Amino acid sequence: MEITVGKIVGGVGSRRWAQVHDFVPEDDQEKLTKRGRLIVLASIGTEEEKNEVEVVSQGREILARIHELYYGNLEGEAMEILIRGIEEVEKEFAGVEVTALAIIDKALFCALNGGGVWARVGGKEGWVVNPNDKAQMTNDKIKMLSSWAKDGQVLVLGNSRFWDQVPLGIVKAGVDNEDMEGVVETLGAVVHGGGKGEGTVGAVVKIRSQRLQEIVVKSQEPEKKPEIKQKFTWPKINWPRIKFPRGSIYVAPGEKMAKQKQMMWAGLGFLIVLVLMVGGWQWRERNMRIEQSEQNKTIESVKYKFDEAKALVSLNPVRSRELLGEIETTVTGWQSNKAAKKDERVRQIVEEWDGVRAEAMGVKSGEGKVVFDLGLLREGMVGEKLEIRDGKLEVLDTQGSRLIEVDPVKKSGEVVAGKEALGQATLLATYPGKVIVFSDKGIVECQVPGAKCQVVIKTDEGWGEIQDMGVFAGNIYLLASNQIWRHQVTESGYGGKQKWLADTEDGSSLSQSLSMAIDGSIWTSKIAKYTRGVRESFTVSGLDKELGENRTIYTDEDQENLYILDKNNKRIVVFKKTGEYLSQYEGGEIGNASSLVVDEKAGKIYVLVGAKIYEISK
Repeated sequence: MEITVGKIVGGVGSRRWAQVHDFVPEDDQEKLTKRGRLIVLASIGTEEEKNEVEVVSQGREILARIHELYYGNLEGEAMEILIRGIEEVEKEFAGVEVTALAIIDKALFCALNGGGVWARVGGKEGWVVNPNDKAQMTNDKIKMLSSWAKDGQVLVLGNSRFWDQVPLGIVKAGVDNEDMEGVVETLGAVVHGGGKGEGTVGAVVKIRSQRLQEIVVKSQEPEKKPEIKQKFTWPKINWPRIKFPRGSIYVAPGEKMAKQKQMMWAGLGFLIVLVLMVGGWQWRERNMRIEQSEQNKTIESVKYKFDEAKALVSLNPVRSRELLGEIETTVTGWQSNKAAKKDERVRQIVEEWDGVRAEAMGVKSGEGKVVFDLGLLREGMVGEKLEIRDGKLEVLDTQGSRLIEVDPVKKSGEVVAGKEALGQATLLATYPGKVIVFSDKGIVECQVPGAKCQVVIKTDEGWGEIQDMGVFAGNIYLLASNQIWRHQVTESGYGGKQKWLADTEDGSSLSQSLSMAIDGSIWTSKIAKYTRGVRESFTVSGLDKELGENRTIYTDEDQENLYILDKNNKRIVVFKKTGEYLSQYEGGEIGNASSLVVDEKAGKIYVLVGAKIYEISK
């Protein structure tokens, strides 16, 4: 058997080292017979930072130790000795990962404590040891396998970092190259090109039957035919007769020399042009090959990630979104590149991109049905603020200063209070059994049913400019440009204003908040969370594009999630209260909405668009 080994080795760092050891005991027939050829992929990965010289020295010790343990004892089965050697090295060196392949005559023995092995033989290919299959490969057990070597067999061995960095698609494309140098160049470019090659190691092993090669070579030799000597005779040519003028032609010596120089320079110029043309052609061909190779690597890498993202859409949407984010820039470039779309792989990715991305991002339709049209109550009525109370929708018409109550089930509505009772109303909040309105009179409380309205808190110039209002546990909270004011409920009404923010907090951070929501903590539309007057560390993650500046936030103690009406991007975005992105609603009338409320138990989102209330199913 002819065995060719290609080595792919990353760099050495202060925490990582990797190397391939390939040894054939040609001078010791007994070792060759009993232990055969040994190919070892060893790597170190530790948290402790060391000098690179120390790391390399430790790596050499590992290889020497494995060699000693395997060839030092010729008693016992090779596989058993190989496994025992890896176990000993694991005990002696922290963070070591070993993949070893022993080839004895036509038998293959492989043992490893990490990484993976991929094989192709007889037109079939697949994982022998899948590095991502935790059930197949555990850290506390040496994986072992054996088989017979077969003609045309290809094995690709690699440690964990190798399989993390090199997509399987590129591996498959790389091993198609008959030249082992080409295989190593293809896979090595991926390892070194990512900037994360430290501690990465892989090996490609190709097996070919020598007997088959001899047969192929012999069959390709041309059949020798007996030489037949023939006498060569010049063909007879009837040359035309040309009559030259008689007399002599005189050429001056200087003119003759000038013509010779002219011919010499013309010949030299032609030679230079020829060399430049040939060299330029070769340079262009070389660059085209390099460019095509790089393009192919890029396409294979993107295709591998896209296929994985597509498979994970329903199983692990977060990971699917991460993979799509890694390739989005490249795919976006392909969408406007006609030349790139000539490749079938690129064309398929571009055609499927929008659908897969939308599914991974949890994009849902924002199309809703009309629950109620305020114009049916009074012509020209326009809603600005929307709240929900005991299953009823409360709408504030700020232009006409009217309070309207809508039953979304019966699809009916009525005006429950007007400007005379409310004053010039601007804000709205609800609490079980009552509706709170902020107006030029101060804070007006309307008891429902019955809609008996009265001013419970007079206007206070110390409030400043109020952006939004909310009610929690019966207390009224006002969002100002630099403070959150609280009016506590009492037996006789409400107390005076109190600063809710802690003295340690900088109130200027509230200046650009347009709305707030309360569930025990107070959330502002700047996506900030305050608990007991103190701002918590809170960020959102997983968004495909940043939220616009003009937004409204909604949640309460009965809702599990946060809802953001992102008016600039015409969507409703849903987050967990821990900050992870969940989904978003696009389309319909969302882009024109002024307010929203959510009833998670009923599975409904209600948005207010001018005179109409729309219902979107969750």
